Amino acid sequence: MKNFILYNYEFERIHNTQPTLFDAVDERIDPEEAFKNKNEIFAKFLMDDYDQIKLDKRVRDKSKLIEFRTISKSKLCIHTHIIKPIDNICVLKICNEKKITHHTSDFNEVKMEDYPGCLVIIDNRNDIQRIAVETNKSVFSNEFTLGNILKSTFRRLLQKYSLEFRLTNVQNPRDFWSIVEDRINYKNGFRKVVFSLPPLNKERVFEKFIELTKAMRGSYKSGMETSFVSEQNGQINFSKKDDLQRELVEYSTIAVGGKNAITLYPNGHQKLIRVGTLSHENVYLDESVFEKLVQAQKEGNLFNNAALDKIKIEMKKGYKD
Repeated sequence: MKNFILYNYEFERIHNTQPTLFDAVDERIDPEEAFKNKNEIFAKFLMDDYDQIKLDKRVRDKSKLIEFRTISKSKLCIHTHIIKPIDNICVLKICNEKKITHHTSDFNEVKMEDYPGCLVIIDNRNDIQRIAVETNKSVFSNEFTLGNILKSTFRRLLQKYSLEFRLTNVQNPRDFWSIVEDRINYKNGFRKVVFSLPPLNKERVFEKFIELTKAMRGSYKSGMETSFVSEQNGQINFSKKDDLQRELVEYSTIAVGGKNAITLYPNGHQKLIRVGTLSHENVYLDESVFEKLVQAQKEGNLFNNAALDKIKIEMKKGYKD
């Protein structure tokens, strides 16, 4: 069984971009037009990359290949596509070059290159926009390293279109409730809670978030700024049984995510709590799912494929239709 960390991604417009020597903005591209076609632009990067990888290395167009590099750009992580991108689903394998020592039967040591890899699933459906990153500490010792490589790589690719790429970890709502229900460390409750809504381009998420926040003042028995504040220095009335509260927490952690999605201010404490700093949600997929995908592609039967459908279901984890 493979374990994946789940991320949300969003596109934003970049205004007055200062280009670098290597990543210049194409001034011929209209930022507003690019934003309207953000998913199509991203999909083209992935498809062009797939098409080039299929070719012999001697005839590849390097300008259409995606280079996944470490944050310092000093190390290239080679990659391949498990299947052809289809129906807005892309499955990659990204490797981390290592040096290993092979011990021979005649007691000699031979230095060898090794390329272990992790799978990455990109769901570019415009109302999903998620990435699942396989965790394997024998490949990347820090489970967030590959997520950071993806973020920096896609930011660089999209910059010339005046598009920003934001990647945030999907959180588990359980982490929020474990904090607000902790009467040992926070016996005086919380005076304030802030739900941050960054620019979102998934309309159903944005509209639902606004609907919920408008309804929350009565539920929390609080005033409202861009946050919810307890009345007369009291405690905010948190209740997991309250449908509105539970749904707002779920949307903030699952649909928005990231370390700034929810911030808590405990009474009697100076230090605030960013709920999502280390919180993340996982999905699990059996190795056989990917074996069936590869086999389905060989048979020309990727559409309406059970393995592909399984991936789509897992990538929607936490979303409500």
